[in-house]
Amino acid sequence: YMLARGAVSQGPTEVVRLMQRSQKKPQVLYFCLAAIAKFELHETEMGLCSKEATACILQTLKTLNKYPKIPALVAQSLVALVSLADNYANRSVILKEEWCRLVVAAINNLTTESQEVIVHHADGNEKVVVRTATRQSCDIAANGLRLFGVFACDPKLREEFADDAIKCSLRSSIHFSG
Repeated sequence: YMLARGAVSQGPTEVVRLMQRSQKKPQVLYFCLAAIAKFELHETEMGLCSKEATACILQTLKTLNKYPKIPALVAQSLVALVSLADNYANRSVILKEEWCRLVVAAINNLTTESQEVIVHHADGNEKVVVRTATRQSCDIAANGLRLFGVFACDPKLREEFADDAIKCSLRSSIHFSG
């Protein structure tokens, strides 16, 4: 946490450097992703994605690709991507990368937690298993679908991502209702 705070005080470029040095430390990556989500990275005067924003996008996608089985990192990566995708210039860089496959994979790996509950009846006790979605699964689904929504705002891209977005929406709906 303190490493990430130190990097944040020096700006997005230092956060990306810290992420590159800490590829085997998921805890550090988590706090760096949280910082990236909070940065307000603007486009250049020419309306293009800045070098800082590009580095943040690429490092976020690299982390998402490297740690697809750590729900907290996946969720925080998607939060950062949604934040970065709010800017049109940043969206153009994200579009050039393989973000859609990563989001679909994340939503396909949503998890639940089980808890045994004993229900007391007049006839006796009954064990019931209650399954609920994890907090990270909720974040993954919400931000993954938000990312599809951001790209669907552009009529030219709507058709390109519609099939994946609908499948992910249905998968999330089934996951949370069942």
